[in-house]
Amino acid sequence: MTLESFRIRLRRINVELELQRTGVLKGQVLCPKQVGAVLAEEVQGFLDLHERFVPFFPEGDGQSSVLINRDHLLLVRLVPQAETPAASGGVALEVSVDGLDEDYPPISRRPEGKRRRVRLVLNDEREVSGHIVVSGPLGHTRTQDLLNEAGNFLYFEDAEDNSLLIQVSAILVAADVPD
Repeated sequence: MTLESFRIRLRRINVELELQRTGVLKGQVLCPKQVGAVLAEEVQGFLDLHERFVPFFPEGDGQSSVLINRDHLLLVRLVPQAETPAASGGVALEVSVDGLDEDYPPISRRPEGKRRRVRLVLNDEREVSGHIVVSGPLGHTRTQDLLNEAGNFLYFEDAEDNSLLIQVSAILVAADVPD
């Protein structure tokens, strides 16, 4: 067994974090790479994994990180990568571009699951419209099933096909919208 076998592959992912009361923070999260997972699933897993505080690298702040209280996140917007950051400190970085990385297509473009158009009202009274993907056994493919079985964050594609992760507890109302 080599030291290489213990290395965790990480990727820096550009995101915009929308917090409940303080606005938008731009920067990066450092997520473990999951084989076969789409980029949004990796970020969703990263957010669901942390108990309360999530490490975040603010834009323009070099290598220092801050801790964000996950309970105050309304939504996370995945932003295309502009350029490859240099790896530092022995951490293996693999950079991907959301929406352009053919190995990681958006969830809605994957064959499993049914794409549903929905309208969500968030606890800051904002409405967002777009698509969710519901997959489950027969009889468990309703929007309600997805919301009840979701982790802390729900994958959502807005009307412009931007990838968002919305905190489930921030959703006040969810309504299916006919196509």
